[in-house]
Amino acid sequence: MLTLNLPPNAQALVKGIAPPPDFGKKKDLPTKKITNIQEAQEYGAQREATLFDKQDGNFSVTKEGDRYRDVRIGTGAEVKPGSEVEIKYRVLRLGKRSRDGLSGEASLVFSYGYGEDDDKETDTLKFVVGEANLINALSSSLPGMKQGGLRRISVKPERGWKLEDASCVKSVDIGSAVGLPGGAVTEAETCLDYFRVPSPATFQAKRKLSRRFDENLLMEVEVIKVSN
Repeated sequence: MLTLNLPPNAQALVKGIAPPPDFGKKKDLPTKKITNIQEAQEYGAQREATLFDKQDGNFSVTKEGDRYRDVRIGTGAEVKPGSEVEIKYRVLRLGKRSRDGLSGEASLVFSYGYGEDDDKETDTLKFVVGEANLINALSSSLPGMKQGGLRRISVKPERGWKLEDASCVKSVDIGSAVGLPGGAVTEAETCLDYFRVPSPATFQAKRKLSRRFDENLLMEVEVIKVSN
């Protein structure tokens, strides 16, 4: 009689690598069945707010319509018209998931006082509130801050560095060069007011801003000193 030495029966699962109890179950599903597009959009907005932007909608608005959020409330002297202030700042481009212009991830366009451009961490921008040619969003959102405070300000193009549409008219016809009739691009530099404060100091920073001249940007302002 022929005898075969067969291995013992294999175990269905090897100890230590069994799937978790809820493996394969769908999570975070709506509590009720979605029956139309509106309900699907509402559910999607709720899930996005939960996952990516829990602070979304929590902001203040100036009388001029500029939105801001205080990240840190200062404890020193308050900024008023006529105050001499020293600030550090970052101008940032927000990611796609920010609906309020103040939340979410952001990438640097230009800054001052943090050693990220052609500057040092000890540098500050000094000016008198009401006398400096500030961008409109900063001019309306800066008063009320206190020394030591940090505020995020949403900067719409027309409240930032973008010139009036009548001034932003220069374009270059590239149709003849690439064989596309009527192909023209706007020279972004002609749409920017570099005399506004703050303004990028380096060529690289100016190029970054010129590519974003028609976008909503974010400005983080840190008040270092206030003299009233």
